[in-house]
Amino acid sequence: MARLVVLLLLLASFVNIVVADNTSQKGYLDIKESSFNFGKFPKKQVRVCVFVFKNTGSAPVVIENASTPCNCTSVKFPRQPIMPGKKAYISVYYNGKNYAAGHFRKSVDIHSTASNSVIRLFISGVTE
Repeated sequence: MARLVVLLLLLASFVNIVVADNTSQKGYLDIKESSFNFGKFPKKQVRVCVFVFKNTGSAPVVIENASTPCNCTSVKFPRQPIMPGKKAYISVYYNGKNYAAGHFRKSVDIHSTASNSVIRLFISGVTE
């Protein structure tokens, strides 16, 4: 019986070590600027801005999805893993031709496997 208890304790401590080790190895997406202002532009023009990310963590990061609030905003992001120490570029497009002219502010949520799994970006401007 004592051997069984010792064996179970050893097994439990081994599982804890493996779980702790796996959770410490995560990627982290670092971004210097999370917002961009397009300024004034004609509403029939499609505008694009590029956000630069760097994986400062210790494991690859995969961007799983990017969600936008409406059809006026779209996103292009890399599908391959972002390796530690490497940069990635996310392009955000704004097309306001079917919307009223004036000030806009839109958010884009980036979902990834990084430890900071959701990053919110903002674009804004004024269409004429």
